[in-house]
Amino acid sequence: MKRECASLEHLSLANEVFLIEASEKGWLDPAIAKGLKEHLQKTEKPIRVWTILTAKNILTAEQVSEILENWVSEDLPKFQNFRLLRLLGKGSVAYVYEAEDLQLGRRVALKIL
Repeated sequence: MKRECASLEHLSLANEVFLIEASEKGWLDPAIAKGLKEHLQKTEKPIRVWTILTAKNILTAEQVSEILENWVSEDLPKFQNFRLLRLLGKGSVAYVYEAEDLQLGRRVALKIL
């Protein structure tokens, strides 16, 4: 039984972070990642990008599991002691997220290079 995602905003963030992580590991061609991101932005249908990548045999289930094992849930990526909530902006070398500091229990801006 599939569970519903927390929100479309969280799913969009999860998809974006997943594509970044898969590309950084060298498992996903950046051009494919960009195309998938653009496709998902045009659709209102909630879908997890990793289901597409495994269905098309672009990534294995083991690769997907390796990325997702460090997340809070499939909808909320986790980075160290922070739960990523939404993308605030991005530049040429970094992404800035609104995040929750899990130790202090407060919201912060988190810049990831």
